[in-house]
Amino acid sequence: MPVAYTKPHLSYQEQLKLLRSRGLEVNDEAAALRLLTSVGYYRLSAYVYPFRELLPMDERAVASPAHYRSESITAGTTFEQVDRLWQFDRKLRLLVLDVIETVEIGLRTKVAYILGA
Repeated sequence: MPVAYTKPHLSYQEQLKLLRSRGLEVNDEAAALRLLTSVGYYRLSAYVYPFRELLPMDERAVASPAHYRSESITAGTTFEQVDRLWQFDRKLRLLVLDVIETVEIGLRTKVAYILGA
């Protein structure tokens, strides 16, 4: 039987408020809201994850086998750091996709050539 989804819908402003309540410092609210509206809270939360505080040893893996971090964000972490991490990942992903495309086209060309012969 499916489990009911219980988290309430939050506006972008409420999402930003939630991140702030967990300890994220936001110096440029307009930029933070722009990123939230274009990327989305769920995707952006993956880039916040490395900045979340580690749980004490006795609390780890209680909720799930991979549960090692609390909801609290390490003091001094800024939205700009999260944005830079997202930007780095985006650029890296585009570089990797570019290389994959080059390999794919080269391989397809060789296969087509051999099969055509």
